[in-house]
Amino acid sequence: MRLPLVLSLCAALVSAPVLLADIESSIDTGLAFAEEQLADLPSILGNNSQFMDYSNTSGTWQRKSRSTWCSGFAPGMFWYMYDHTGAEQWRTWARNWTNGVRARSTEADNDTGFQIFCSFGTGYLVSDADDADYWNVMQTAAATFATQRYNPTIGAYRAWTNSSADPVGNPRITASTTNPNTMVFEVNIDMMMNMELPLFVGTNGGDSAHVDRAVAHADTTWEDLVRGDGSSIHVVGYKSDGSIDYIRTHQGWTPDSTWSRGQAWGVYGYTMVYRYTNLPRMLQRAEIMFDAFMAKTAAQSSDYVPYSDFDAPLNGDNSRDTSAAAIVASAAMDLFEMTGSSKYLEAARNIIISLSSSNYLAQGTSYQPILRKASSKWGDPEVGASFADYYYLEAMLRHREQFPAPDVPDTPDEPTEPFVPPMTNISTRGLVGAGDELMIAGFVIEGNSAITVLIRGVGPTLANFGVLTAIGDPQISVFDSSSDVLPAFANDDWGSNTNPIEIASTASTVGAFALPAGSKDAALLLTLEPGIYTVQLANQQPGVGNVGLIEVYWVPPAE
Repeated sequence: MRLPLVLSLCAALVSAPVLLADIESSIDTGLAFAEEQLADLPSILGNNSQFMDYSNTSGTWQRKSRSTWCSGFAPGMFWYMYDHTGAEQWRTWARNWTNGVRARSTEADNDTGFQIFCSFGTGYLVSDADDADYWNVMQTAAATFATQRYNPTIGAYRAWTNSSADPVGNPRITASTTNPNTMVFEVNIDMMMNMELPLFVGTNGGDSAHVDRAVAHADTTWEDLVRGDGSSIHVVGYKSDGSIDYIRTHQGWTPDSTWSRGQAWGVYGYTMVYRYTNLPRMLQRAEIMFDAFMAKTAAQSSDYVPYSDFDAPLNGDNSRDTSAAAIVASAAMDLFEMTGSSKYLEAARNIIISLSSSNYLAQGTSYQPILRKASSKWGDPEVGASFADYYYLEAMLRHREQFPAPDVPDTPDEPTEPFVPPMTNISTRGLVGAGDELMIAGFVIEGNSAITVLIRGVGPTLANFGVLTAIGDPQISVFDSSSDVLPAFANDDWGSNTNPIEIASTASTVGAFALPAGSKDAALLLTLEPGIYTVQLANQQPGVGNVGLIEVYWVPPAE
């Protein structure tokens, strides 16, 4: 059975649904190329005392010692590839480079979480060979992190000490001090990512005070580093009494602008804190920051990859940043698993497809990283970045875990007829006027059996995707070949159906974005016999807007 489209498709929405075949193909491409690039990494690094953070502009990794904040990403990616493939060589490399990071568990650093959790934590989760040892290292690191970084008066872990007389205009920062009471005490939005180390230890049998400190840090960060519109400040400097001394940016354009990777850290960070704590306010914060990230990205870019700063001019100083996109794609897969909301799944899929394209994937180039066009900060050129690769790989594996690749059936020796896969959905967007100025779409159901379809006429909810001229009250009418004048089925507001819960559940199952309860969008869940069908979309509020969307989703039968 299939739903062939018999009309031209209009331009896709910013967050249009993605066909399963497209995302699977992109993930297949991305994972195969990641495996190829990472297989060369041990020889590029040479030994387990060498790591990488950024490439140069030619795509050659710049080797760094274990003290780089990025030292956990190489072993973390080896662990991910071991988990993905089961090949023993990946575990050998993973254990070797994880051991190279070991000393960071007792050394002062604001990014102990990145260094230790992405290496030892990932290894602990995917391989049981070193459980006791890895667990002890994480407990030691979490205790070191708290002793050297946490200030109870401020209720946060310190990122840096800024010893400059002009901390905003001419900062002079130090990250290695072991005294968390040294002023000036700075917190950056990045520190949300380091909370996974204390949260993991504290929720898995370690000191529960680690959880309390991480939650306090998340609350302080939300209060002081996140604006009312959900955008983020990069750095806040505190006085000894816990009051704010100043705000500044270290990697964005100006103190009042939003650094895109910092926003991504916030999305991922609050999502992760909710995963460990189940505190509703953490999920709400993640959702608010996600919405801000997606809206600001859409205002800059049509391919889901933002520039380094959301507010800076789009010129040579404002480079693209695939790392920000990759971080949010991984977080979005987590949010989808937590909430079931299709908007997160669609965002993750759209980002992964974009990153897996020739625009960003380094395939066919001399680049050593997996992705091109990441950014260290505003004003710096586009380069490869270890964390862009790490979160891109993580996003793909999270998708593959939730949506395993379908088994390929054995090809019979003498196939009887060609296999035609069902089309999962069709959609078209167009203009809807008053009266008879309708939007019309047609589809055909072939085969010998009835199928179930979800048909939607969307207007108000398009505003969530940046469509400001959407119709305010759509009505859909479905005609079959015998209903020339009166429709066979019709709906005005989708909640007025007798089965709104089933409609909402089905939308999530087929990957459609959610329609808010009480919205005036229209929807029908129908079982239709093979035949020719027409959907008409009318505007019940002329003058409110003129853009509408018709969607038809095939609903697979329950197994």
